This record gives sequence, C-alpha cells and structure tokens, in this order.
Amino acid sequence: MHDSNEEVNPFFLSAHLSDSTVQEYSDSSNVRILRESLSMGIFPLSENDPGEISISGRDKQRAERLLGTLERGDYYVDRVNLYSCLNILSRYLSYNGKVSYEILSVKDSEYALFPISQQGLFMLFGYAVQRVPSQFRSEFRKSLVIKPKHHVWQLEMPEELMTTKNYKKLLKRLAELTELTPKKIPFSEHRPNSPIHYKNTQQFIYSEINNIGGTQRSNELDYINEYYYIYREVKLNRARAIIREHIVKELNFLFENVGFDAKIEVSGVPSVHDIEHKLIQLKAGDTGLDGIFDATRV
Repeated sequence: MHDSNEEVNPFFLSAHLSDSTVQEYSDSSNVRILRESLSMGIFPLSENDPGEISISGRDKQRAERLLGTLERGDYYVDRVNLYSCLNILSRYLSYNGKVSYEILSVKDSEYALFPISQQGLFMLFGYAVQRVPSQFRSEFRKSLVIKPKHHVWQLEMPEELMTTKNYKKLLKRLAELTELTPKKIPFSEHRPNSPIHYKNTQQFIYSEINNIGGTQRSNELDYINEYYYIYREVKLNRARAIIREHIVKELNFLFENVGFDAKIEVSGVPSVHDIEHKLIQLKAGDTGLDGIFDATRV
C-alpha cells in the first residue's frame, strides 16, 4: 500500500462546485419520487439483503479500492463496501441522468475516481473540455480545463430506457407539476391538448413516465384497474434492472480500460430478461397478478 500522505491532485473542477444555472428541481416531490424510484436499492443494500455483489479476477483488490473512492473520496481505505459504492453511483446517475469522474493515476498502476462538475463539461476532438465558471477563474487561473478524454469516465442513462437528454427533459416537465395530490378525471373527459384541463392529473403523470413505468407511489385505483397498476409497477422494476445492469457493464468496461483483470457480478436478483419475460406472460394472460411484483422486485 502507498504512503497515505501521498496527494493525488485532480485536474478538473470538482462536482461539489457549481453555479446557479444548474437546475436541481430539489423542491419538486414528483422529481424526488422518480429519482428515488430509479436509484434506491437497485443494488442489494447489504450482505443481508437478497442478491449478492462480487468482484472476480486477478486485480480484484485494485478494483475494489478504485470503487472505494466513490464512497469516501479516499483511495487509502482498508475495507471497501461494494454495496454502498454501487448504490451511491446509482443515486448520482438518477440525479440528472449523467455523472462524470476524472480517472486519477496513483502509484503502481492503481487508480482513483474524482467526481467532476457537469457544468460546462463537453467532449471535443478526443479531449474532455470544461469551462470554468467565472467565480472560480481567479482561483484556477484559467477559463478552460482540457485533458485527453480517456482520463474521464462518464456514465449516462442507458439508451435502452431513455437518453440522458430526454431524462433531463422529463425531470423538467415533472418539476412543473405543482400539485401534491394530482386530480383524477374520467378518460371520457381527457383533453390532452388542453394543459389547463389535463396537466397536474394522475393520467398526465402516467403518460410522462410511461417509458419508465411506476405510479409515483400512488396506490389509488381510480379510473385504472388492478392489472394496469401491477403492470406499471413491474415495468418500473424492469427500468431499475436496466439501470443496474448498465452500471455494472460500464464499470466492467472501466476496469478493462485501465488494465484491470476484474469483473463485477450481481447475482440473486431478477435480470432484465427475466422481468421482460414476466411482462410478456402478464400481457398474454399466462400468469396471474399474485406474486408477480415480488417475483420481479429488483
């Protein structure tokens, strides 16, 4: 292990620094519920939960130490909690649909991850470029930070679910819904082209999150039947499984890119394929409603 006093200096602006143009929608209950639905517990929370997270390969310990920087921001830790690390990553991803890290090299071919501010960060001709906000330019003594893009690891929403751009648009639309208890109106009275009549209704919210599924924690069955309610909840389980498998795949690509012989595996939880098979059975009437939600719970 290296000297714990050794300092690894990041190059890019920290994710902990941002300016007022970053829209967080933190006061929106609809946005908060969606973010939590897509992130909380999509990985097992501890060794006592159903499912298991493991790392295999010759460089298992180096991979664990790299992941440990997600949790503590400190490379020099004795024990890494994989469950905590991966759940932290899923939470950051759900926040705005994208998260970026600078890959910091430490001695003996080992690496750490440093969170980068999304503000003003873009890729251009093989380089990662970050515009430094005006209030930090005197401190950084520069207006642009430029480094080859292989020094940056970016995780975005899986396109199988939706693009990062569309996810951000969805968050913005949900943040515009101000009522805590959306109205329910009969389908015969729907007027989708009239925002005054249609907006802030449960049906409007369902249509907005249709690709994801879920009911935004509503358990009322006004104007929908039990089948539709269960179908939407199982569809949300599919979305959570897609995000989980996407994060694992991208982390394994990261290990490969830094030269690690290591692989993350998650077992004991339903896969995307398993859940999609259940959805097909449900639509065909080949399975009942009893137990299907628990059988597909991520």
